[in-house]
Amino acid sequence: MFKKTSVLLIPLIFGFVFSACSGGAGGPVLSEFTTSSNKQVEITLSDFERAYAKTVGGYENAKKDDREKLKAFLDLYTNFRMKLQDGVERGFEKDTALNRELSEYLTQVGQTYIIEKELIEPAIKLMWERRKIEMRVSHIMLRPDSLDTEEPKEKLDSILQRIKNGESFEKMAEEYSVDDFSAKNGGDIYYITSGTIIPEFEDAIYTLKVGEVYPEVVTTRYGYHIIKVTDIRKRIPEIRASHILISYQTPEGETDTAYAYARMDTVLQKLKAGESFADLAREYSDDPGSKKSGGDLGFFQRRMMVPEFDEAAFNLKLGEVSGIVKTAYGLHLIMITEMKPYPSFEEDKENLKKIYRQLKYNNEYAQLLQEARDRYNYTENEMLFATIESLAEDTLTLNKGYRDVEWRNEYKDSVAFSMENKSWPLDSLTENMTKRLEFLNVPITAALLSQGAVKMANDRVLEIDAKYLPERNPDFKQLMEDYKNGIYVFKLQELEVWNKIPNDSVLLHKYYDEHKSGYNWPDRIEFTEVFVRSDSAAQAIYQRALAGEQLDSLAGQYTERSNMRGKMGKHPLQDVNFNNLYKEANKYEEGKINAPIPFEGGFVIIRVNKKEKSRMKTFEEAKPEVLSGYNEQEQKRLEEVYTNALKAKYKPVFFYENLKDAFKEK
Repeated sequence: MFKKTSVLLIPLIFGFVFSACSGGAGGPVLSEFTTSSNKQVEITLSDFERAYAKTVGGYENAKKDDREKLKAFLDLYTNFRMKLQDGVERGFEKDTALNRELSEYLTQVGQTYIIEKELIEPAIKLMWERRKIEMRVSHIMLRPDSLDTEEPKEKLDSILQRIKNGESFEKMAEEYSVDDFSAKNGGDIYYITSGTIIPEFEDAIYTLKVGEVYPEVVTTRYGYHIIKVTDIRKRIPEIRASHILISYQTPEGETDTAYAYARMDTVLQKLKAGESFADLAREYSDDPGSKKSGGDLGFFQRRMMVPEFDEAAFNLKLGEVSGIVKTAYGLHLIMITEMKPYPSFEEDKENLKKIYRQLKYNNEYAQLLQEARDRYNYTENEMLFATIESLAEDTLTLNKGYRDVEWRNEYKDSVAFSMENKSWPLDSLTENMTKRLEFLNVPITAALLSQGAVKMANDRVLEIDAKYLPERNPDFKQLMEDYKNGIYVFKLQELEVWNKIPNDSVLLHKYYDEHKSGYNWPDRIEFTEVFVRSDSAAQAIYQRALAGEQLDSLAGQYTERSNMRGKMGKHPLQDVNFNNLYKEANKYEEGKINAPIPFEGGFVIIRVNKKEKSRMKTFEEAKPEVLSGYNEQEQKRLEEVYTNALKAKYKPVFFYENLKDAFKEK
């Protein structure tokens, strides 16, 4: 009843902040204390700076703080380190419950950490770096034949060799490529960047310089490719452009290119004379979508416009107007009005994650799992799987017949697969497979059992890998140290503070008597209200109430506040200033049904049920506040008692004068 209010979470939070920065050495000593085994523990300037900077949000913020803040933090940090030492001396490192919690945390967080920090984050950082440029690429593509032979790839190998010997890539593309979109343009597929093309293709192009051809045929799910990079430039993520479109159509609906050029010449002359691009777009442009907005097309990325328009627009500088650009839609003048800068990694992080999950995540996650299985010596019992296939004779499935055959008992405990010196029996494997839809109603074969074993191993391999994560990842090792320190401090707070708060109603009443002047009700009001949108409906309800019908009943039937119908329109006793409706109700006398008044888009009929003037709360009314205040008071008192006991035990010594060197440029 008197334990662990939210205020008590503060020491735990401090524990995480501090412990994340503890350890290491360097610089002058700021404080020190002696353990029960006479070991000297020193808190150096480097320890302090790391802890303080982490707490205040970085080194630059820390440099702004004065010496008094640094001194106060040194006191807190030293107390924290003494608490951790106290936990060690109490045997927390051997505490079964604490170690189990640490192990569970490592398993749960470790798997997520591996995926986020070792798979996704490196991949999206690479993507962010790659997307700083865009590359113009050409390719020659052949598709696999119907028999899935090597012939198309061998043919491309031959073409690639001819290109290496000096023949024209573009001519080879026109003659051999089956990509109808690009073949007629010498294989040109225009500008692309990371995250806009299939991974195998992307990885190849980012190894090339302008004019280079990838030295091998690249295989993708679409076929086989020879790849060449023809241009590399700094990427502009998005531009905003305005345009003036002159259609080829005359007012009579005939196609007349000369007429279009004549109209465009008029526009150009007026533009040169100083007339506004936007005004000319409103007057002359034939694009109904942008004409009224002065030709504004908004922001767009590469490849969102037709190629001729796209190429012209992305070659312009800010504020520059293009020459005449010809497309299938007509003649265009284009002006660039804004260019978005390349975003920082943090700004683009969520977008990069989305792209990565769509294009690469599944394949790279599968690769991660395979590498982990290999690392922990995943091995299948191929002989067992072959034996089960022969006994099943294409008639049994895992969910129909298998569990009833006599020979199952002979093999059910045999090792199906092993990993990191642990084995899983056949029965565990088949039971696991029956929970997966893809393995039901399928004849049992060695290949099926192998697939099931891989899936089962995948479910467990990251749990295994997480155990070794602290050994290879210093950041995760520190994260686990932080968590361990946090639960140590939490346990100490429980033992020395929360469990020692006196559970005594007499003390609660005493606390109330000492602080009751601070527990007060404001002026309050309770009322019943009917709200309707229509004035006539409000008048009708009002007349019925005056004729003797209960306003509560009328509110339950007719109020248009849906959340108030079940409450029969009754608004509970609250501060008269709780909201605008309460303020309005407070204008009226108690007990009287008031005529409809306009209110917030409708009409309200109000009867004030009760008004209460401000007064002091009774003990029972103030009890939640009393409990909170009493707990906070006792926590502070017991925290001080515990801290003083630590100081008496460890005898800390402070060297505040050395704080003068904190956060100075080294």
